[in-house]
Amino acid sequence: MVEQRRAEDRSAISVSWAAGRSRLTSCRSVAPLKILNPRTHARYCAAILSSYGGGLVAGDRVDLRIDCGPGAGLFLGSQAFTRIYRTIGGVGSSQLINGTIGAGGCVVVLPDPVVPYAQSAFRQ
Repeated sequence: MVEQRRAEDRSAISVSWAAGRSRLTSCRSVAPLKILNPRTHARYCAAILSSYGGGLVAGDRVDLRIDCGPGAGLFLGSQAFTRIYRTIGGVGSSQLINGTIGAGGCVVVLPDPVVPYAQSAFRQ
């Protein structure tokens, strides 16, 4: 099982419906995750997940909390394939994404594929 971090050690995204569209109302990135928020002209807002160095190395832990409010919409994607590099000393990497969706809200999660390299270990 992937262990959960304390709230201050987690990345987090909050989305709310305001002024006729979904808006990213708070966003916190904790390394190795970087969250990008490109402008859209759609009803939904977008958050794109990226990582420093182009992938996850031994010991990396991505823990993301998403809160999507009532009527709000979020597209969650990734910038590129998630590369999983070689495990060192039996320590792999992991990714945990969880959250809540309010009444009438919608979250669409469409990441690019995960690419595990030889001798890698990854939990999702």
